[in-house]
Amino acid sequence: MPPALLARRSLAVIGALLSFSALADLADDDLRRAAIDVDGERPVWLPIDAKFPLEDYQRLVDALDAGDKEGAELAGRELEKRVQQCAKDIQSRYLEPPYTTDFGVLFLPVEGLYAEVLRRPGLADNLQREQRIVIAGPTTLVAMLNSLQMGFRTLAIEK
Repeated sequence: MPPALLARRSLAVIGALLSFSALADLADDDLRRAAIDVDGERPVWLPIDAKFPLEDYQRLVDALDAGDKEGAELAGRELEKRVQQCAKDIQSRYLEPPYTTDFGVLFLPVEGLYAEVLRRPGLADNLQREQRIVIAGPTTLVAMLNSLQMGFRTLAIEK
């Protein structure tokens, strides 16, 4: 599938997931961001970036389907490297506290890819600890955003 089509699909997936909420700001083609009004005076941006390491994931799936253990191990390592690079990219480009949260979200819009990344031992924990990036998939993004929104609303009520 052409990269431009994938980008449009990711925009559609994120837009559909966030359309029920006033959190969405999808005007920027490079960054899908959600604004959370923390202190009532200025928004704090939550960086969310959709990434598509589908070629690496497809190589892994193909190797597993073919019963190629060595190929699957190699493809798995390449997928891990690619996801780590995606997380570093989000961290370096978008995390700017106090204007943004001190963490970002790496949205993987394909459920199988999301599950594979979580299945890799220590990968998600490493990304959270070292790059301050949380992994989200199609079934978890809305729940994560709702949870954050409720937490910030609770803080606002306490103030």
